[in-house]
Amino acid sequence: MAAGVILDTSFLITLASPARENHITARRDWRHFTEEEIPIFLPTIVVAEFCIKQPIPPEILRCCVTLPFNWDDAIQTSKLDIAGIDRQGDSRQALKDDVKIIAQAVTKDAAFVITDDKNSFHRYSLRLIESGVAVFKAISLADGFDSSHFDPHGQRDGEKVDGALGGSRHGHGAKNTGRKKLYGLAGLVVRAAIRRKPGAAG
Repeated sequence: MAAGVILDTSFLITLASPARENHITARRDWRHFTEEEIPIFLPTIVVAEFCIKQPIPPEILRCCVTLPFNWDDAIQTSKLDIAGIDRQGDSRQALKDDVKIIAQAVTKDAAFVITDDKNSFHRYSLRLIESGVAVFKAISLADGFDSSHFDPHGQRDGEKVDGALGGSRHGHGAKNTGRKKLYGLAGLVVRAAIRRKPGAAG
């Protein structure tokens, strides 16, 4: 069963940078992930891109499971048709990195990918979803926060999401038991990773 969210580099940059336009939306999404115990996967490709400018903040890193780029991911990347994608000024290397992250979402059966790059990463994801290659949900920060993005039935739960970055993994108040069941097994991976140093998945 699909579970967890895979982070794109642009989401991580926006989450860590208060000056970015969609920073508040990124914080709300992050709070939702942690309170609802949605597994958060951080590709090593994203780590490489992000750390060119700065280290990943520890309060973010401790909530993630690192996701190495493995053999299956490489094979899946080779199967994705990117020849016809209009790069709209993006470098070929940026496109290749985006496609590798998307391929990981396919091989790991992720429920979601999240990005602040609506013009390329989000567009590539939608193209693959429409073609039937990918079945995850692609979420763009430009569309604002909406808890129904992450609900299996598309229902809003009305929970409050304002507050600090490092929300409790258990949250407060009533929870949607349907989501608990959906994410429970994969959530064990995340809780185990938090009890030790950031680990690797897959």
